[in-house]
Amino acid sequence: MNLIKHSGAVRLPTWGKILRAALVSLLLPAPVVAAEKGVASRWNLPQPREVVLGGRLGEAYALGVKRLGLPPYDSAVYLRSDFSFETNRIFVNYSGDISGRFMQIASLVSRAGEANPLALPELLQAVTKHQNADGHFGRDVDWNQPLEPENSNAVLLPIFWGNSRLLVGLIEAYRAFGREDCLAAARRIGDFYLTTSWRFLDPQREPEYRMTGSYAAGYVTDYFPGIEGLAMLYQTTHDQRYLRQAEEMADFFQRFDG
Repeated sequence: MNLIKHSGAVRLPTWGKILRAALVSLLLPAPVVAAEKGVASRWNLPQPREVVLGGRLGEAYALGVKRLGLPPYDSAVYLRSDFSFETNRIFVNYSGDISGRFMQIASLVSRAGEANPLALPELLQAVTKHQNADGHFGRDVDWNQPLEPENSNAVLLPIFWGNSRLLVGLIEAYRAFGREDCLAAARRIGDFYLTTSWRFLDPQREPEYRMTGSYAAGYVTDYFPGIEGLAMLYQTTHDQRYLRQAEEMADFFQRFDG
């Protein structure tokens, strides 16, 4: 990371600039180009699933993958309860938190076309049945109501955190297994961000956003992680609307970067 000189002092780039740079780097083309003796040459990198890790790193990776198939993650009911509410486990108000992250990681480590561990295909089969008409997963809420101050039972903003994880998970599942239903569900989450942006990117509401705090159920913590999934959705669909939404969110985030 480059240091920036300012007024005789040295400071790091603000998180807003870092977030913007990360968004740009995420959208760069995948091929890597290296300079060798002054001549640009293309590196032929293997696909991630073709790489086999060895040594202590490989052992740690294998343990992590094995953990995905152990309790409680071997239960699709446990995993999907943050959007189906079949059990009263912790963090169900963060709708998509555990289910989305499990979906993402399990899809990434599965062999091409083979959804593993066993709970993953059952989770993917169930997820689209629980999507609300407006595109979000979780409780049916009135988005016009005031945001809640920081508390463990907050609902509105935690929904955004969970849906940001589901958005990434659904896209990775589509990439791994070619499931069009997962991509369609991801698009609907993307559209949900578009149709609610008037409520959550309004400069006039900034005091309300700040009132929610900066911890687990706070506006900054829960809303802006959606940028990652929206950028991935643009990469996958080439729909400019998702890229513009991600850019608008990254720009608005700079109001809170200080």
